[in-house]
Amino acid sequence: MKARISPILLLILVITVFPIFPQQLETFDRLVDFSITLKDLNLLSEARLKEIINDKKLVIINGSVASILIINKEENNFAAELELIQGEWEGIEEVKIFRCIVRLNGAHFAPRLQVHRSREKHPDAIELNSSILVVGKLVEIKNQPNESPLPVLEGIYIRQIR
Repeated sequence: MKARISPILLLILVITVFPIFPQQLETFDRLVDFSITLKDLNLLSEARLKEIINDKKLVIINGSVASILIINKEENNFAAELELIQGEWEGIEEVKIFRCIVRLNGAHFAPRLQVHRSREKHPDAIELNSSILVVGKLVEIKNQPNESPLPVLEGIYIRQIR
């Protein structure tokens, strides 16, 4: 015997659930600028980057970890910086590199960056050349030696892409 859902019950469910989704999307759009990429952070004007900083919206970017700098190893005050990069071919002989710095503060990041040597590797360890996804806020713009902007993000969440 098959269970059947009453058409009236289904109609009530549809009427009550669907209005929730647009509100959630509006909230997401107020909190996150999903259109920004690592490439954008390197190519946008300094004025536009300052707008992004002032908006205080989160951005979600991905890239490869090019360097890891542990600033404070103490678990309670853990701090580190990751250099995140992406590359894009220009023609057949040149690769354009886009980069940013991701600052990580807090004890919850320490095990992921394997500060202390351990026999057991953390299942979500972030190592050099790892591909990661970062949720963070643009907080600063530094200048690289070639005078191009170097965006700095305050990382909130990081996740390895497998």
